[in-house]
Amino acid sequence: MQKLALAFVSLLLLALSSPSFADYKNIREEQTLTREVQNAFRQKNFKELEEMAHWYRNEKKILEDGGCGLYCYYSAVEEALKPPMSNDLSEADYVATLELIDEWGKRYPDSITQRVAKAGVLINFAWLARGNDWAYTVTEDGWRLFRKRIQKAYDVLKDAPADIKDDCPQRFFNLLIVARAQSWERDKCDEVFYKGMRFYPWYFPLLSQRATYLLPRWGGKEGEWLKFADEAVRLSPTSEGMYPYTYVVKLTHGYDEWKMFDEKNGVSWKKMKQGFQDKLEKHPRSRYYLTRFAFFAIKANDWQIAKELFDKIGNNPDPEIWPDRKIYDLQREAVNFNYNETIKKKK
Repeated sequence: MQKLALAFVSLLLLALSSPSFADYKNIREEQTLTREVQNAFRQKNFKELEEMAHWYRNEKKILEDGGCGLYCYYSAVEEALKPPMSNDLSEADYVATLELIDEWGKRYPDSITQRVAKAGVLINFAWLARGNDWAYTVTEDGWRLFRKRIQKAYDVLKDAPADIKDDCPQRFFNLLIVARAQSWERDKCDEVFYKGMRFYPWYFPLLSQRATYLLPRWGGKEGEWLKFADEAVRLSPTSEGMYPYTYVVKLTHGYDEWKMFDEKNGVSWKKMKQGFQDKLEKHPRSRYYLTRFAFFAIKANDWQIAKELFDKIGNNPDPEIWPDRKIYDLQREAVNFNYNETIKKKK
């Protein structure tokens, strides 16, 4: 019966207007921040955009649900003109976005925020030309536009401010994307990453770009990304505990680099679990972290932790993990069953 329940669990897993500056300290949710940034951008309220970015950068603001406020800010600008009910921006949308950002630049010619935002849009614009299919499917014109737009992004990013205090961690993030797109030499990529982490160890998006770069599909050596998961802990603030390890391993799972915890792949549930626990100490009500912790606890067959997490999640799971409420309820039943079976065995 227990084997049947375990198989059932595996199948389920497979199925799966701008405020004043003073108000920014009260913005806690990602959706709210996104809406406020995009409203300011569409209304050409560039002063507001400058102040917001300055505050999120200087305060190293982490949102209530655990996300990085500055990264959310740039993502919001990049997608500000995305049509409602659409997943992507069109060619015309990107052109309009860049025109608005150029207006921003005329108003604030020395703005690092404007430069970084423009580069992010150019990078996404480049991928629109290339597409997301395999390289051999990309047309000659697609490659030409891709390279042209990536080079424009690099030209915008390459010159650092004279004082590191005037720089931005997202500039390093975007440079690392350009590095992969232009196939930079390893030494040059290393230099950008380690310099970024030296000045902005709190900016976890840099870890995501490094981990992606180290995947075999991008030329990394087998297992290199896993060694980096341990290195990420050493590079990050000690206050983050083991979460940097969890962050990297969670990311690589999203790339299908590994599927289950086992001795062969070397992914440690003990370390990953500790990382989630460290993060939840800071964000105990985060639906994002509770739900993802539960997801991986099931993969690890850690029924006690899984039950505790499902009890905390209750009827409010993150829809990105369990979009279908019926499947979530069935998953919760399966966890309760396996937990009870585990208790019976101990008796």
